[in-house]
Amino acid sequence: MHIKPLTPQHIDRFWVSLHKTYQALVTTPKVSLDAMKKTFLLMQEQGIHVLEAFSSDTSQSDCCICWVVSILLEHKLIRWWVIAAHIEDLAVDESFQWQWIWTALLQQAIRYAQENSAYISHFL
Repeated sequence: MHIKPLTPQHIDRFWVSLHKTYQALVTTPKVSLDAMKKTFLLMQEQGIHVLEAFSSDTSQSDCCICWVVSILLEHKLIRWWVIAAHIEDLAVDESFQWQWIWTALLQQAIRYAQENSAYISHFL
């Protein structure tokens, strides 16, 4: 399992599997590649980071995005101006939901937030 920040290049290459993974979280209408990339870039501008995990090496043709999570890093005016991390939109492709990866990948999201000097605010 390879975990790293989602990039526009990976959206270009794996947008079908990315959409399928989000479908496991909530039924969403099919979106175009351009719409997905525009939304992703808007999320980045708003301080939302998206981590992705792959089922295999990205150089292989059968590779797919099987897990995603959004992490909003919010600068706070309270609590001594620290950063709060909101972990949201945790989605796992239905063919991977039976595996143990939920816990390990959620821990990875928490580590990512902590590496960005954030405390964990809540989970949705």
